Amino acid sequence: MKIYYDINFEDNDLRRAAGLQTKAPNFPPYNIVKLDENRAAIELAVAGFSISDIDIEQEKDVINITGKKEKSDGIPDKTYIHKGIAERNFNTSFKIAENVTVGSASLENGILSIELNIEKPEKKTIKIDVKS
Repeated sequence: MKIYYDINFEDNDLRRAAGLQTKAPNFPPYNIVKLDENRAAIELAVAGFSISDIDIEQEKDVINITGKKEKSDGIPDKTYIHKGIAERNFNTSFKIAENVTVGSASLENGILSIELNIEKPEKKTIKIDVKS
């Protein structure tokens, strides 16, 4: 996902406005939230994952998020009648613009929130002299 400094957060289709460029992240589901004029957040639903199961890395203009559950010793600790909460491993990436930096990350109530700081570049006007 390319998150530009000039995202129009009032746009009904924020994914389109943000220039979605991800590796088809069907899992985990995610939101992009406007926090204020200079901050946004990527929220991922990661029920069943703990902080030690999640790794977040930024390499240049890409944020890589990996969730890896430790394998149990083969002895199930629960017998499920229905198992609807996916606990599969995942790896998803978001491409960010040059003016976007990762602030912090937190995990609360099964939602991983990654705060993004959006720096507005100053507009410069350059005078071009015309020579005869």
